[in-house]
Amino acid sequence: MRVYYLLLLAFITLSASAQVRNDNPIWLKNSAKLTPPQPIRISFPASSGARILAIDTTLPTRIQNVMNALYAATKPHRRHGVSASVIVPGLPQWSGSVGQSHEGVPMHDSLLFEIASNTKTFTTAIILQMVDEGILSLSDPIKKFIGPYPNVDTNITIEQMLNHSSGIYDYLNDDPTLAVLNETYLNNADKVMSPDTILFKYVGPKNFNAGTSYKYCNTNFLLLGLIAEKITGKSFGHLVHKQFITPLGLNHTFIGWEDSIKGTFAHNWIGDNDTVDEHYDIGDLVKTGQLSMAHAAGGIVSRPSDLVKWVKWLYEADAISPTLRAKMIDYHTWKDGSRYGLGTAVVPFNMYGQRDLYGHTGGLPGFGSYMFNIPGDSVSFVMYMNADQAKGDILLNDYAIAVLAEIYKPATSVSKRDAFTSSVMIVPNPVSTTATIIYELPEESYVTISIVNTLGEEVMNIPTSHHSIGKQYETLDLTKLPIGAYYYRIKAGSNFTSGLVQVVR
Repeated sequence: MRVYYLLLLAFITLSASAQVRNDNPIWLKNSAKLTPPQPIRISFPASSGARILAIDTTLPTRIQNVMNALYAATKPHRRHGVSASVIVPGLPQWSGSVGQSHEGVPMHDSLLFEIASNTKTFTTAIILQMVDEGILSLSDPIKKFIGPYPNVDTNITIEQMLNHSSGIYDYLNDDPTLAVLNETYLNNADKVMSPDTILFKYVGPKNFNAGTSYKYCNTNFLLLGLIAEKITGKSFGHLVHKQFITPLGLNHTFIGWEDSIKGTFAHNWIGDNDTVDEHYDIGDLVKTGQLSMAHAAGGIVSRPSDLVKWVKWLYEADAISPTLRAKMIDYHTWKDGSRYGLGTAVVPFNMYGQRDLYGHTGGLPGFGSYMFNIPGDSVSFVMYMNADQAKGDILLNDYAIAVLAEIYKPATSVSKRDAFTSSVMIVPNPVSTTATIIYELPEESYVTISIVNTLGEEVMNIPTSHHSIGKQYETLDLTKLPIGAYYYRIKAGSNFTSGLVQVVR
């Protein structure tokens, strides 16, 4: 079982390194021997502590350029693809890609991928919403809802599964024969594998007594998904659609074994770890078996532009109560240095001040992904790579760091920015109906003003017009905007600025 480590600090994910060929299944021989790399720790020089976001209009171009540069530095035989989506304050949501899906077909941000263990955040949200509603408690033992199952202690609690302190055998990471992967990738790729089949057939003896240690375990989330189904009488997919996909408009997110998936997958490429400089295209394999096997631990399919909206909503909006949100991100540090809360990876880094990333990572054969949010800065990013990664490669981690560096780089590339931004204010703010933006132009300019929502979607636009040097006044009618936070954006020649405006009633 391949074990991935996520951005800046290690996190185990649902993943595998596999060459799935019936005639030469190298993955079965090598995966059990894989050992995790040491945690990656990267810090950036701290500045005065101010939170400086590069929210000028050059950011999308700079992100694309740095991704292009990393791709160009990749070994030719490893040149597959990366796709990403980013949301930052005051700019439209950006999505882009580099490289190829497969021979002759470029990578594109519209291509789907297996989000793998990022699925765990959806499962966590379902469970925590049930806690908010009083349907269950974090301290409830699982025997209250399901079981018994072989090798599963039914006194284990909901919380112990959410934070991986249950001690249950991981049907993926703990099996040296990789039996369930062999079954769902090779023998019965077109068959749906039920959670009960996995729990009765593929779960071995426990690793430790519940509550005495921590170890990442996919079986935890398989059980959590099953509990949600038993309580509601609805399928996991139905719950995800009703509570998240439909209300959030995640139109390109699918339950891998329940939905009719609309769209095209990026091809995924697997390699023989570090021993062979070669990758194999397994994009033609049927995915029903593997996605049903992953289930509530890793069976959702999406694309970056959907998933970045999800991670922003989960950690910034009112998905769950403030009390449970605090508990969700209140982490325990594992022996390897990884930090994990309730279904949430917490990654610290220093970049113009200290902050934490909240989210998860994911991996299935040939796909690796990151999904993170920084609530204090309202920054969210999702990216995936359609190939296994090995020592010496340009890693997905490298892409993530490079993109974050561009986001947090001081915006020195826009001329006269300081003179322009220091003069801008909006009154009143908060605003109920109308507000006036007041700003000073250092030179004659063509000016465009727009209002965007927190996803970067433009909701109001004042057409471009010519203005003279000096103080300017522009009245905005915000009557039709729903209550919430928005950003004004002013572009004046080569100058650009943005700021927050709060609509209240």
